[in-house]
Amino acid sequence: MIQTVVRPLEQADYSQVSALQNAHYLNHFDQTPQQMSETDARAREKYGPRAGHAVLEQGGEIVAGLSFYPPTELKGVFRFQLCGDPAHYSALYLDFLARVAPYQPRAITSVVREDMQDMPFLAHAGLVNRYQSWGAHLELANFDSERFRPLEEKLFLEGYEVNSLEAKGSERVWKDLYTLYLETRGGPYNPTTTPPFTDFEAFRPSNPTDRALYVTAPGKVVGYALLGISNEVQIEHMAVHPAQRGKGLGILLAVKALEWVKAQDWKEAGMGGNVLDLAMLRVVQKLGFALEPMWCTWWLELPARSS
Repeated sequence: MIQTVVRPLEQADYSQVSALQNAHYLNHFDQTPQQMSETDARAREKYGPRAGHAVLEQGGEIVAGLSFYPPTELKGVFRFQLCGDPAHYSALYLDFLARVAPYQPRAITSVVREDMQDMPFLAHAGLVNRYQSWGAHLELANFDSERFRPLEEKLFLEGYEVNSLEAKGSERVWKDLYTLYLETRGGPYNPTTTPPFTDFEAFRPSNPTDRALYVTAPGKVVGYALLGISNEVQIEHMAVHPAQRGKGLGILLAVKALEWVKAQDWKEAGMGGNVLDLAMLRVVQKLGFALEPMWCTWWLELPARSS
């Protein structure tokens, strides 16, 4: 009889698990074993025992895995992600629920693309497809910023100028960007792809390689784009002041962000699942992004435990 066991992931497992995860995500977010190990190490450092990574081993071979952590921006919620053979998801899911039960979560969530094999299991497990958004990717070799030069020149003559800001750059400017965020929040929202920034420290990137592109009118920040940079580049959040919309500032910000990314020798850029409305859809289509299938945020409210 073949022995099946659910156990914590060990260092020697990363080669097998990274291959399972890369295949599961259709090679869209590929990680080497070393990169996955470093990601898990950062999660353990940030979340302690509330973050974990389990595998299901069958006959000495790892056939499925589940990672979990409690996103800081979603108080009382644990996010989990599955990979591998769906026939073994139930065992990993039950192990996950048992491991997080002592923390009494109010809800659990998982984010998958509509063409991934998690969808039937998550529905069967009772989670609800609560939020939807689209990702988009652009091959930078095909991106030609010159066709947007007339727009840039027009806006420059009207007094608009785009600047770049490193994560460790001017605190005053970062606070100006955060003020604009507070003035513009309230639009389309997905808590797992566009989490609310709870305060200035959450808004300002902690990753030193991240940066912002921002556009000013005389004396005032009127728009920004936040770039997240790790093993890939994502335009993670964009905002334009309501009084400045309809002028092409969102397109200008995205163009300058993509120019900067391309100059750093990146081959592609993504939108991080943040295409949430028709306005952003029009922007990414004008820029030449290829839309991905829908990203679905599955959610389950858990019953409160009596004390």
